[in-house]
Amino acid sequence: MSVTQSTSIFPPTPDRSPSATPTLFASKVTEPAPNHTPTTPPCPTNSFLASKLTITHATNLLPVPLPNSPEMWSQKCHTDHMLTCSWSALTGWSDPAIVPFAPLTLSPMSSVLHYATECFEGMKAYRSNHDGRLRLFRPQRNCERMLKSATRVALPAFEPAELRGCIEKFVALEGPRWLPRTEPDDGEAEAASGSYLYLRPTMIGTGDALGVQRPTGALFFLVAVCFPPLDEPQKAVLPQAANQQPASLPAPPPLAPLAGAVVVVPPPPAPPKTERGVTREAAGMRLLASSTDSIRAWPGGFGNAKVGANYGPSLVAQGEARAQGYHQILWLFGAECYVTEAGGSNFMVIWRTKVEQGSRLQLVTAPLGDGVILDGVTRGSVLDLVRERWAPRARSPSSPSSSRTAETGLRRIAAGRGDEEEETVEMDVLERRFTMAEIVEASDEGRLLEAFGCGTAFFIAPVADIRFRGRELELPLKRGVQARYAMTIKRWLREIMFGVVQHEWGVVLAEEEEEEEEEGGA
Repeated sequence: MSVTQSTSIFPPTPDRSPSATPTLFASKVTEPAPNHTPTTPPCPTNSFLASKLTITHATNLLPVPLPNSPEMWSQKCHTDHMLTCSWSALTGWSDPAIVPFAPLTLSPMSSVLHYATECFEGMKAYRSNHDGRLRLFRPQRNCERMLKSATRVALPAFEPAELRGCIEKFVALEGPRWLPRTEPDDGEAEAASGSYLYLRPTMIGTGDALGVQRPTGALFFLVAVCFPPLDEPQKAVLPQAANQQPASLPAPPPLAPLAGAVVVVPPPPAPPKTERGVTREAAGMRLLASSTDSIRAWPGGFGNAKVGANYGPSLVAQGEARAQGYHQILWLFGAECYVTEAGGSNFMVIWRTKVEQGSRLQLVTAPLGDGVILDGVTRGSVLDLVRERWAPRARSPSSPSSSRTAETGLRRIAAGRGDEEEETVEMDVLERRFTMAEIVEASDEGRLLEAFGCGTAFFIAPVADIRFRGRELELPLKRGVQARYAMTIKRWLREIMFGVVQHEWGVVLAEEEEEEEEEGGA
């Protein structure tokens, strides 16, 4: 497939990789106008404070669903409480409060209902089967990103550290009941395993006047929802007895995304086993490349902010993809068909360079900096870990090729022969613009190894195939070859999230019951 050379409308951004390859641009363009990249205003002096948070305990407690139950898969089951805090242009922020879960009361003239002044975050609270502790994963990153998203749509600023403190207190309250400690199943439980709650911090513009203007009021709220293992649907257990299926819960739809926005995902049939009795991975995510008349985000826009306006307009295309048997849209941009994101998730490919370029192993993803790509917490964590653990080392021309060394290391990892072989893998990390033409070429030449979406809700979701302009591009996963690199990265992250590996990214929380015991002992 030939690559069309044309003047790109992307502003130039630096390639952070030391082994970057030239990008396919015919000319440079200027940076977007300053008004496209608003600066974050200073936090007001009356920013809400975690130290002033109050708690009103719920008296009518809700039932906690069983793991992988129909209630869990409905993604409707929320915890007993929610965290709220209001803001007024006249009085600033109120004190934050944890209160019993209840509907919101809004004026029909609220800014969010007319001008989409809304932003949100996606986080998880983890209960480890390894040590029984409760953790958050890099919560400061989420809080800092929410500040950027809020100010991008004219919502009030706040101090990220104070938001993090409020979230930690909320999780410490809900954790003991909604993420109870469990004993390992006679040593058979997976080490990096456990349960989790999905956290949804949200801010909306309120007020009581119409007009295209900054909202005069705002409401922050946080809810927690029970989530099934969306990244591992093969673990779902369907009810057999009639009394296990509540009549009020409809059956899940026949097809739902494996990556992107939060939706109901049905559990597929049990995956086949290999000749050694090892369960194979799920078939993988199927992607439909976006059409020429559909764009998710553009330079100077707000694709880098986690706002609802990024998701609502994409649902039509997502529905069309499902109707054709695909899980999500692979969003492309421009006549060059630059690859951006998969649904609402970041997208990455792993390929080898051409022989004349050294047949080097590369992980490639679209860059930040032009307003198109969301700075995902999972995205950043994947890049950081690969750079740290698979960084290329200097080697002489007579040394064994990195190709053979890397593949041998991954085979030994997959066979369970020890983690010491991981350090033999050498992989370059490139944050640069790349096109579907490059993916097609790599596929035709047998150099395309893996692709995956990554995000909070669906974690690491390997891709099986991509439909692009009438052609079906099959990745090795579709042909039964395991996505070994992606699964190794996924394991690294799970080990941090569930405390198997002690890491600064895994923030351990003191739970409410522990705090009460300490006070009683004092």
